Amino acid sequence: VKAYGATGDGVTNDTAAIQATDTAASAVGGQVFFPAGFFRFSTLTNSTGKPWVGVGYTVYRDSLNAFAAANQNAAFFGGSVLFSTATSGTALTIIANPGPTDATQRATLKGITIVGPGTGTSIGLAIGSATVSVVEADIDVLVCNFATNVVTANLEDSIIVLRSWCAGT
Repeated sequence: VKAYGATGDGVTNDTAAIQATDTAASAVGGQVFFPAGFFRFSTLTNSTGKPWVGVGYTVYRDSLNAFAAANQNAAFFGGSVLFSTATSGTALTIIANPGPTDATQRATLKGITIVGPGTGTSIGLAIGSATVSVVEADIDVLVCNFATNVVTANLEDSIIVLRSWCAGT
């Protein structure tokens, strides 16, 4: 994502750079890679089916302090952290679309922490939808601090490991 302008500094809005990386990955058959950093965004959609992969996730301090609004920064988190500023809607939506010769819809999201603003009605991660099924989802993420952390619909043959022990459901 840094090659497309994302800073990962926790201050800059990296939404456009992340979406541009997803589009480019789709064009060349690549993946979206998040190095260690604190990537601030509003809302994102992975509709290409290309993997989004980070370097892992770590919470350095106890969850009650780490997820307080004043502490949502690199001092409390390590690895690849996506911080959504969205207080409504869905922070990250995964609706994997098949390629022209591929009827299978895949979704991969691994080694990433997705942190919400701690206020509002937002959903952290939505996988699939009422009209689009996701086949072969491979999800291993930490999602916290949203009104609803994760919603799923139309998943088939999927492996989902969600770590969510803080605010939200």
